[in-house]
Amino acid sequence: MATISFQLIGNTNYKSIYITLSMGRNETYKKNTGYKIKAEDWSKDKNRPKQTLSELKNLKTGLDNLQTSIYKNLNNAIDKNETINGDWLQSQLNKIQNKTNKTEINENLFLNYFQIYIDKLPNKVTKGYRGVSANTISKLNSVKNLITEYETTQKKKLFIKDIEHTFQTEFVDYLAYKKNYSTNYIGSIIKVVKTVCLDAKINGIEVNPFLDRIKSFKESIEIITLSFHELEKINNTHFNNDYLSNARDWFIIGCYIGQRVSDLLKLTHENIICRSGKELIELTQSKTKKRIVIPIHPIVKDILNKRNGNFPRKISDQKFNKYIKEVAKLSGITEIIEGKINNPETNRKEKGKFEKWQLITSHTCRRSFATNYYGDIPTPLLISITGHSTENQFLEYIRKSETDNALQIAEYWTQGILKAQKKPVLTVIKKAN
Repeated sequence: MATISFQLIGNTNYKSIYITLSMGRNETYKKNTGYKIKAEDWSKDKNRPKQTLSELKNLKTGLDNLQTSIYKNLNNAIDKNETINGDWLQSQLNKIQNKTNKTEINENLFLNYFQIYIDKLPNKVTKGYRGVSANTISKLNSVKNLITEYETTQKKKLFIKDIEHTFQTEFVDYLAYKKNYSTNYIGSIIKVVKTVCLDAKINGIEVNPFLDRIKSFKESIEIITLSFHELEKINNTHFNNDYLSNARDWFIIGCYIGQRVSDLLKLTHENIICRSGKELIELTQSKTKKRIVIPIHPIVKDILNKRNGNFPRKISDQKFNKYIKEVAKLSGITEIIEGKINNPETNRKEKGKFEKWQLITSHTCRRSFATNYYGDIPTPLLISITGHSTENQFLEYIRKSETDNALQIAEYWTQGILKAQKKPVLTVIKKAN
C-alpha cells in the first residue's frame, strides 16, 4: 500500500520539507516541496507543523492539500498503469504548485547540484569544525570544470540519475586517454562524483539504483623518503645561490616537523611559542583543522638561529618543488631507485629507474619524518604531530603492514631476551689476605 509522508531535511535549524512517497520495499522517492520550517516548529508525532502560529496553520493546510492531491493523482496513475517513480512525483508537485520544469532541472542536473553542494560547504560541520579549506573548494571546482568539459564532448547534459557504473567506465576512459591523467588522480575524481551523488540522495533527489557500483580506486605509489644520513648531506651542502639555500632550509625544517607543504610554507615567527621553558611550533592544519604542537628539533633551531629567529623566506609550492630537486641533486642524492616521473610528451607519469633527486617532492618531507621516527617515538605521539586520524591511517601512510609490525615486536623480544641472558662480569679489585 502506498504511503505519503513529510520529512525535514537540512543541516541548519531552518529546514526544507520533503515529501516522501513509498510504494513498497525499495521503492521510496523524496522530493523537495519548496516549503521550509524551523525544526522547533515541527511536530514529529503528528508529522506536521505545530499549530501555535497562524502561518504554521496555513503551512499545515498547504501540506494537507498537497498530500490529498497526490494521493488522488496516484490512484489515477495506478489505474492507467503509469510508471511511478521520482520523476512522476516531481511532475505532480510541479502541476499542483504551478511550477515549471525549471525546479526539476535545478535539482536533478548533475552540474547544478554539484554547485549547490559546493555552496553548502562553508557551513558544513565535520568533527566539530565548520567549513572546509580553500584548497578543498579549489579541487572541487576543478572536478566540476572537468565534468563541464566532458558534457561538451558528449554533447549532452548529465543528470544525477545518469551517474552509475557505465558512466564511470566511459568517464574514466575520457580522463585516462583524452586528458592523460594518472590513475590515482582519476580515482580521486570518481570519489568526488560519487560523494556529490550521495549528498543528493540524502537530500531527497533520485539517484541511479546502481550508484553503489561506482568505486573509487588507487594504485600503490613508490614512497620516496630520505634517511637521516641523506638529510645531513643536504643540510651540510653549501649553495652559491640564495634561493637554493632558502629552499634547502624549508626542506630540512619540513623533514623534522612532519607537516603538509600547505602548512609548512605558511610558518612564521608567530607560530613559535614557549611552554615550560621549551620552544614549540604551534599551528592549525588547513586540511584537518587540527591544532598541532611540535617540539623544535635542534637542527630546526639551528636554522632559525642563523636567520635571527625567523623561518626562511616565503616561497610558492611550485617553486619549492622545483628547487628542492636541484638542492638534492647538488647534495649528491643520486642513488638509482625505481619510481615514476612525468613524461612531458605524454603528460603522464611513467615508471622507471631514476636518480633519487628526480623523485623528490614536497611530500618527501612529511613522509621522511613519519618513516624515520616510526619505531623510535611512540606511534600515538607521532600521530599527534602528523595529524592522522587513526593509527591505521598512519601505518598505511608509511606503508607499514601487519607483518612489519610483527617483525618489529619480534625484534623487541629478541633484544629483551639477549639483555636478560647477559651475565654480569665481575672484576677482582683486590685479593683478600
